[in-house]
Amino acid sequence: MKKHLIAAAVAGAFAVPAMAQVTVYGLVDVGYSSTETKVSNGDKTEASTFGANGQQAGSRLGFRGEEDLGGGMKAGFVYELGLDPTVSTGFDAASNRQGFVSVSGGFGEVRLGRQYTGTFGVNATHDAGGTVSAFGYLGTAAHTGWPTSARANDVVRYQTPTMNGLWVAVAMADDTSKTTSNAGVVTTKSEVGGQTVTAAYAAGPLSAMVSWSSGEAETVASSVTTLKGEETRINIGATYNLGMLSIHLTHNQHEVDNKLAANTDTDYSDTTIGVKVPVGAATIWASTGEGELKAKGLTPASARTDYSAYQLGASYALSKRTNVYAIVGETEGKVKTSGVKTTSEGMHFGVRHTF
Repeated sequence: MKKHLIAAAVAGAFAVPAMAQVTVYGLVDVGYSSTETKVSNGDKTEASTFGANGQQAGSRLGFRGEEDLGGGMKAGFVYELGLDPTVSTGFDAASNRQGFVSVSGGFGEVRLGRQYTGTFGVNATHDAGGTVSAFGYLGTAAHTGWPTSARANDVVRYQTPTMNGLWVAVAMADDTSKTTSNAGVVTTKSEVGGQTVTAAYAAGPLSAMVSWSSGEAETVASSVTTLKGEETRINIGATYNLGMLSIHLTHNQHEVDNKLAANTDTDYSDTTIGVKVPVGAATIWASTGEGELKAKGLTPASARTDYSAYQLGASYALSKRTNVYAIVGETEGKVKTSGVKTTSEGMHFGVRHTF
């Protein structure tokens, strides 16, 4: 009842037309976290807190609206803010999680604004733990940096209708500003752009998704180019549901081409397989993965780091909207030549409530 009253108040405040529907939604996730990072040379870093925010899913407050335009078309919007209930400010550092307007109909849907990326969609959909932000999830490195971080700014995205279990989406982004002197010299420039193609298929027990993306960035200050590079990513995910359990697979590739510095290009890849088992009101998952980071232009041995990881988790539903969870995980990275090994492990317990 209170939820509908709030939605009505928001609708009235923004003079939403009579046929529009506005929904207020959110999620609060707080718990305990204990982490430890050890290096083979003896260095160790430890941390623990009862104020860990968003361990299973990021805390948020969102507004979602939709208006019937007639003729089978609809207009809508989503505005979603990140929350941190463990601090006095209330909002986290990246408070604007999503913010876009959309028009949809028989032709599909067009969105403009800040949105989830295809790379994150692949991992969030097909990782057994759902991209839980805890140690043991190698996919974190797979969706770091534009255009394939969890969300991207200044995006226009088109998604086809679902036909025979298949849909395809194309997204582009551009955020460019430039100043040129009367001599034709570029004195300042800030450019971030890219494009993504994502396809997903679901039929019966099988679902799969693949995303390809490329991006470019350039920064010029006082007529000097300080940043110039390109990146390309391929992300593949699949899930097969056997009823009593589901099998999950993700594979990520990421190449970075630095145009300004030799021997700094990188090539990263990881593969993770996991299982998820429902047991009454509980869900248990386990995953293990391996990855590799190589610096191109150098000898493979001197520029290679091998990764391995595992994650175990359990979630128990206290109601339709509230669950408790426990997650443990470990990520290990070993430099090929020096043999230096870094091991990061953590335990996470918490409560998540959605509204």
